Amino acid sequence: MGIEMGISRMEEKACLLVHVEQEAVVWHKLEMLKHNRIPGLLGVKTLVENGRYRLFYDIEGTGSLRDRYEKKRITLQELQKLFQCLQNAKEEASHHLLPFQGFHLSPELIFIDGMSSKPYRFLYVPIQSEEGGDRCMGFKELSNFLITKAEMEDEGIVSFLHRMALMQEEGLEVFFENLAQG
Repeated sequence: MGIEMGISRMEEKACLLVHVEQEAVVWHKLEMLKHNRIPGLLGVKTLVENGRYRLFYDIEGTGSLRDRYEKKRITLQELQKLFQCLQNAKEEASHHLLPFQGFHLSPELIFIDGMSSKPYRFLYVPIQSEEGGDRCMGFKELSNFLITKAEMEDEGIVSFLHRMALMQEEGLEVFFENLAQG
């Protein structure tokens, strides 16, 4: 199941364009995304061409996590805000019957709107996921990126990153439970 991504413009707005085979898309998930403004997720518009969906995600006025921290360090407070926003988006998505497996967490696919109190917006691709687990795309890449961008002299951030590394083995639900407990 091939997914292709790139930046495009639609209706004079900057968009992340995702091409997906039509048979890979789960219709009810796509309809939920199209017809509901789900906090924390990028809004989407669609076109179907030659048996493929073209999904246009609105990224106007945002920048990627990778771009934001390309030349600066991420603090513990910023890390906590990122994961709190992710947890909130995950909960909002679940209210719309969208499982966590549709999230794509590569640093270039997490977008930041500096004007918002909940600045992080996440890409959700409504495709058939592999059975089992709560894994989502790009988490390992995100973990590796954050480790290279963290202020490692802060003991709190080292502890946070250690818990994040364990999450890869234990699962995201365990991490979010630990995050809620402090």
